[in-house]
Amino acid sequence: MQKLRARAHMFDPAIVGLLEDIAPDTAADVRTWPIADLQRGMILQEEIRTQAGVLVVAKGQEVTHPLTIRLRNFLDSKAISGNVVISMPKPGTNANDRKEVPPLVNAV
Repeated sequence: MQKLRARAHMFDPAIVGLLEDIAPDTAADVRTWPIADLQRGMILQEEIRTQAGVLVVAKGQEVTHPLTIRLRNFLDSKAISGNVVISMPKPGTNANDRKEVPPLVNAV
């Protein structure tokens, strides 16, 4: 984003503003975490797939209580295993404070 702002004269300010709204959250710790120990509020930074390659959870998904139950079922059946890269909001940040991205209007 810093490079885009430095070249502001080259880009539509509205587009740069939208990109700033959806830029990755820098107020989060990124780490590898056991799938079995995922907690609500964590954000998956990679997909979770079964041993056969079937997508279970997409990258970017926030971990919720129902998702942890679903993943435990997959773990129990040995369809998934291992660790996943997650981001965890730092203390004092609230996932609900994230800006919502407005829909694109008149997209080509």
